[in-house]
This record gives sequence, C-alpha cells and structure tokens, in this order.
Amino acid sequence: MGLSRDDLNPKLLHAEYAVRGPIVQRAQELEEQGREIIYCNIGNPQALQQRPLSYLRQVLSLLEYPELLQRSEVRSWFPRDLLERAREILRLHPHGTGAYTQSIGLPFVRQAVADFIRKRDGIPAEKNHIILTDGASKGAQSVLLGLLRGPEDGVMIRFRNTPCTVHRLHCMEDARSVTIWMRMIVGASGKKPLSRAFAMRGNGDSSGRTRCHQSGKPDGRRPDGKTHQDGHRVCQAERTCSHRR
Repeated sequence: MGLSRDDLNPKLLHAEYAVRGPIVQRAQELEEQGREIIYCNIGNPQALQQRPLSYLRQVLSLLEYPELLQRSEVRSWFPRDLLERAREILRLHPHGTGAYTQSIGLPFVRQAVADFIRKRDGIPAEKNHIILTDGASKGAQSVLLGLLRGPEDGVMIRFRNTPCTVHRLHCMEDARSVTIWMRMIVGASGKKPLSRAFAMRGNGDSSGRTRCHQSGKPDGRRPDGKTHQDGHRVCQAERTCSHRR
C-alpha cells in the first residue's frame, strides 16, 4: 500500500522552507528546459566557480587513498606539511574515512576545536563539552530538540534568520506539542523592539519558558556585545531563558 498526503505529518506539510520553495522549483523546471539559471537562494560559491580550498581537498584525498603516502613521487604532488598532516590524522584515526566514528565526533578533532576556542576567545573549553555535527542545521536541530519541553515553550528568532531553523522548528519530532511564535524584528536591536516582540506573541502562546535564539554567522558576522546584553536583560525581565547560538 502506498503513502498519500494524509499519511504524512501535518507539521511537515505546512512547513515553509523558502530556499526550497515555489521559486526554486520553477527555476529547476526552467533549467531542465535548457535555460541558464543562477541560484541565489543558498550560499553556494563553488557553483559560481569559486575554487575550493586545495589544502582540504588534498588532505582528504590522502585520507581516502592512504596508499599514495607510500609512493616516492607523492612528495612532488603534495606539500610537505600537508603530507605530515595526513599521516598524523591517520595515526590518530587508523581506521580511515570508511569507519564509524564516535557520535559526537573524533576526540582529537574535538580537542583541536577546544584548543582553537581557548586561543581565539580566551575562555576555557573542554573537548567533552563539544559536539561535532554534519552542518549547522543538524546542530540547531539538536539544540532545539533538547531545549523545547512542551507547549509552554517557544523560540524567539530573528525574522531574517536561516530558513532551515524555522523549517526544523515546524518539523521536529516534538513539534505537535510545541507552540512557536516568531514575531521578529527586521534589522532591529535594543531592548524596546525585543520587548515589543514578547508583548505581541498574543493568545497566551509560549507563556512559559521562552528561548531567545540569536543567530550569528560562521564567518564572524554576529550581533555586537550590546545587542546580546540587551537580549539577555529582556529575557531576564520576562522570566525566560536566553539561549545564544
């Protein structure tokens, strides 16, 4: 017996994921008809012929095919430091790329992340407190799944946030018991716009714990310190729990 729309999770059917919406679907149709399409719905620089980082690709190629390291001519193909890095990774993880790893990531990689955080931010970091995920979306999903307990909880996110975050809020496993309000501010900062957003949630939604989700960018663009402080103060005044990604 086949599946129909009636068999699907209604939260999934009603979710809106702009970067995969009707405009993108229409663009794909035109592309199949032979039209040249430049997709601007996601950050995809290599599709626009930006060259990838050669270092990462070269290290991965050696990890995928470590027998190359035994060949004398490999020294003329790859820089010396790159060969040393590949050998060090294989020493720490001799199973290679085809084996399962710990679900939270390889220990030596998590240690490297902890060392980087300590060096960059000057704060303590412990590898056992670090979880590696296959992309930011999976990490956001895990955080939301752990924080949202029921219909009294809500998530406050920026209007111009990554669409996958909104999409996952609607589709996550416990979505049927979670009320989510997203009255957000476009490009606004300070306590007044945040307070207005809390006041406008309406209808008693998310009257219990509320998570204030302030998303930064992996390239370093993020709200400044004052904006974060304002967010925390508003959350404290509203007796909510502030979370920052």
